[in-house]
Amino acid sequence: MTDKNNFLNIHFCYEIEMLIWAYRLTANSQSVEMNIKVETFLTHARALLEFFYDKKKYPDDARAFEFVVDRSTWESMRPSKSGEIENAIDRMNKELSHITYKRHDSVVPEKKWGELFPIIKDEIEELIRLFNKSLPNELDKINLLLKNLEACCLLPVQAKLEQA
Repeated sequence: MTDKNNFLNIHFCYEIEMLIWAYRLTANSQSVEMNIKVETFLTHARALLEFFYDKKKYPDDARAFEFVVDRSTWESMRPSKSGEIENAIDRMNKELSHITYKRHDSVVPEKKWGELFPIIKDEIEELIRLFNKSLPNELDKINLLLKNLEACCLLPVQAKLEQA
């Protein structure tokens, strides 16, 4: 179990912390700097969504079901991906992680990510809470991280994000 604790306490928490800070930083950014922060948020959101939902593609991929007490219970309690999340993941794959012909031009309204940020953030927060409840007793719970998440990260930044 030590390897799983190390993974949760180092790598999993890193993804969450980067997501938190990227979300907060997008509130005070302009142009290229804003793009860097938006892409950082989306990169870590994509990694966390893959962790919670995707099957393993490679043997060294880490997935939430490997850590929980019971995989079937986890998969039944975990919410299904919303349509907005499905759309966001598709956009992340097309516009962020791969060079494709499906990228939006920067001037079209579809290029804006801002309205999706709170949806992505809220769904990931809920997944983190459910995941934490599903961890076995021998694994360290991530309660301190959850307190940090609730206390510091997700302050209202909607107005600025609508420009992103």
